[in-house]
Amino acid sequence: MAFSQAQLDALDEALATGALSVKYADRSVTYRSLSDMIALRDRMARTLESPKRPIVSTAVFYSGGD
Repeated sequence: MAFSQAQLDALDEALATGALSVKYADRSVTYRSLSDMIALRDRMARTLESPKRPIVSTAVFYSGGD
């Protein structure tokens, strides 16, 4: 799942106020607990901080000689 910085910011703002509901764009989510929110917040932050890894392929050639 892809997360945006705006989603992370909205979640951070809700956590700062102690609210269990987050509104982002035209959506609203109500969480069961602050610990659920914190777990998602940490996951979002890790996802957004991790660099995009390029796809790397390696080819090995064998000439059949000595």
